[in-house]
Amino acid sequence: MQKDILEFNIAIFGVGGQGLVTLIKILAQAAFLAGFNVKTSEFHGLSQRGGSVEAHIRFGRNEIFSPVTPCKKANLVFALESQETLSSADLLSPKTFILINSYQFPTLSESVTTENVMIKLKKFTKNVLLISAACACEESFGTIAPSGVYMLGFALEKNLIPIEAENLLEAIKEVIPLKHQDINVKAFDMARKEAKK
Repeated sequence: MQKDILEFNIAIFGVGGQGLVTLIKILAQAAFLAGFNVKTSEFHGLSQRGGSVEAHIRFGRNEIFSPVTPCKKANLVFALESQETLSSADLLSPKTFILINSYQFPTLSESVTTENVMIKLKKFTKNVLLISAACACEESFGTIAPSGVYMLGFALEKNLIPIEAENLLEAIKEVIPLKHQDINVKAFDMARKEAKK
């Protein structure tokens, strides 16, 4: 555990039904288990219809007064849906890392391609990683449901999150219902192996 983390800000973007709230609960519990002060916030759009959903977690040794990531202060952005990453623009700085799931939610309007999203984001930061979390989970488990936990494992192995693996695994077991724990732990471990390649 990195004891010297005074403040760390994560923003998560996606669409309703992708498990953003579950992911933020896992991160919050893991940060709490690591001994950090923690604040979280969730913003729901038309989540039942695949609308935009945004969540924030801020933690560290310092006292955290606001749960919302300040402008240009995101350390890490998770995007469970690639187009939704564009909503993070005002939070980005050259030091921000962005982890994007290549998944795109079907829309009636013309979709912005993942390639276009990457080009736009790289105007703010060069630290942009695109991974196929949804495809990997669909292929291995027959569902994209554990994509967020897969991304969590990938981020951990790339040293993008200052929380130890045991705290994250314990949080997964505390937050995820028992019947879904096995698939999520497997997704977490699978992503860590993939990140080492």
